[in-house]
Amino acid sequence: SISEYAIKRLSKFDKLIGADEAFVTMRSIKDRYRVEVSIPYHGITIRGEEEGYDMYACIDLVTDKLESQIHKYRSRLIKRGRNRDTVPPVETVADEWVEDVVPVREKTFSTKPMTTEEAIMQMNLLSHSFFAYVSS
Repeated sequence: SISEYAIKRLSKFDKLIGADEAFVTMRSIKDRYRVEVSIPYHGITIRGEEEGYDMYACIDLVTDKLESQIHKYRSRLIKRGRNRDTVPPVETVADEWVEDVVPVREKTFSTKPMTTEEAIMQMNLLSHSFFAYVSS
């Protein structure tokens, strides 16, 4: 029932920006719940997360947070979606460690050229303190 509720709440993003997929992670840690949602949209990722004591309330809060982010950046997102240059993604792979120490985390991601303004918008949407990008 929680999955159906999440699908119902997130389906409005299909109508809002035409996002046909979303990645949802729901975790239960002791008596608290954590919901993380990432929605890929034309080369950027809209992301939100919430934590609380009720899974349904967390889903509501994270969808509200995502909706406010979309409204805040809507004109930029729509303009960018219409005027998007098709640049094939370049796959990058983290360097292998030569030492015997196992890396804590290894991440592979695709990059595409973007302006500084687009990179700042992407960093704000992801709520990260840094963002790596290829300057266009």
